[in-house]
Amino acid sequence: MNPQKKGSVEFAFIRVNELSNAQNLLDHKDRKQVYITFQNTHDIPEESLNEILQEAILLDETTPYQSKRQNK
Repeated sequence: MNPQKKGSVEFAFIRVNELSNAQNLLDHKDRKQVYITFQNTHDIPEESLNEILQEAILLDETTPYQSKRQNK
């Protein structure tokens, strides 16, 4: 969660391409990282965001991240 200068709030998700996106908030277009910005805290869909956070936590706990970068 990143508070922004003009009062908006930004949430950043990595591994987003591995999440279900059942809430239809994560427009990832095959990217691994996505930012969602809400203009104020009243705009945040708390239930949907909570579901995404819970799924992201479960993913981190059950499936270790595998970097596809090759060490040189």
